[in-house]
Amino acid sequence: MPSFNEHSRARLLTVHPDLISLFMEVVKHRDCSVVSGLRTQEEQQELYGKGRWAGGQIVTYKDGIDHRSKHQEGMAVDVIPYPEGYDNNALRDFGNYVKGMADVMKAYHVIDSDIKWGGDWKFSDKPHWEI
Repeated sequence: MPSFNEHSRARLLTVHPDLISLFMEVVKHRDCSVVSGLRTQEEQQELYGKGRWAGGQIVTYKDGIDHRSKHQEGMAVDVIPYPEGYDNNALRDFGNYVKGMADVMKAYHVIDSDIKWGGDWKFSDKPHWEI
């Protein structure tokens, strides 16, 4: 049975208990890695700079100051399937699996929160999950 390595587990334990419960259940059935949990203002500003002054693609529209990320509140987590990583099809399939798991866990009152997936947004962010 898959399980989180120490780095993924440490990142996951920085976020809301419902996200922790959801992904602790998900990893039992689908191997995955937690790439980001709680972020500081400085970490969010660094990500905001990517694609603007640091080159590459824009990865967030949240600057960490005027527009805070849910990551800064511990209300978001980025999780990717393992070993597929950022493969678009794998992220889509994994996202649909996690959404189904979240619906079941909420229906059975294991979690209370509505979990939203960044893959459903206009600015698609498939690794992103938030309350």
